[in-house]
Amino acid sequence: MPRRPQLPSFVGYSRVSTSEQSLMGLSLMAQQDAIRAYAGDAGSGLVSLHEDIRSGAGDPMLRPDFRDALKTAEQQKCPILVTSVDRLGRDLRVYDVLVERHIPVWVCGEGKITRRELKLRLRAASDWLLQRSILAAAAQANRSPAQRKKSVPDLPDARRRGALKNMGRAAERDMKLFRVLDDTPGFLGLPRKDLAAVLNQQLHFNIVDQSGRQREWTVRSVGGLRQRYRQHLQEQSDLDSWET
Repeated sequence: MPRRPQLPSFVGYSRVSTSEQSLMGLSLMAQQDAIRAYAGDAGSGLVSLHEDIRSGAGDPMLRPDFRDALKTAEQQKCPILVTSVDRLGRDLRVYDVLVERHIPVWVCGEGKITRRELKLRLRAASDWLLQRSILAAAAQANRSPAQRKKSVPDLPDARRRGALKNMGRAAERDMKLFRVLDDTPGFLGLPRKDLAAVLNQQLHFNIVDQSGRQREWTVRSVGGLRQRYRQHLQEQSDLDSWET
């Protein structure tokens, strides 16, 4: 008679930032109720349940309760259970920590998710945070100089706003160009001068600034693009090898 598979036990983790506490469905109590219910239905219950009231941005290891959840999951060889991946954080360093420690992630209502899906969702959460920062910076730009100085006394507003917007535009540009290179792999073997010429001729320009001016690719800038694309390919290859 075949043995029944042993049901997993879980380490539950819930998190809200200060600004999220009042949002429907994101409260700690709502998350924890969902975690307890799912752990009982899909597994053998919870080993422990941890909570954080901290932003998901930045280094996740600076969150003591997240560190405690990781430690318990490692010791008990249990997966971490959350209501959604963005509760783990909005930074790709979360992915690195979980993979390094071989800790699986389960999501309530879905079950265990793959490393590929984990990384995709964390990247989406990180992009959401970046876009929110860009919008906040744009709103800041519409305030009077006195208001801007009062709200950000130690950081020049123009520099902060420009850096955030440039990050967003550069990330969006890279993803578009990566798709072009995926569709035409022969481009990667071209000399940098020729690759820059081809991209410019096909109107795949570099960053477009706020004034609408288009920057053409140069030998130097296209070299950086190829390096980032190779890193992107290596990252995808690593994900494939981990999954198999």
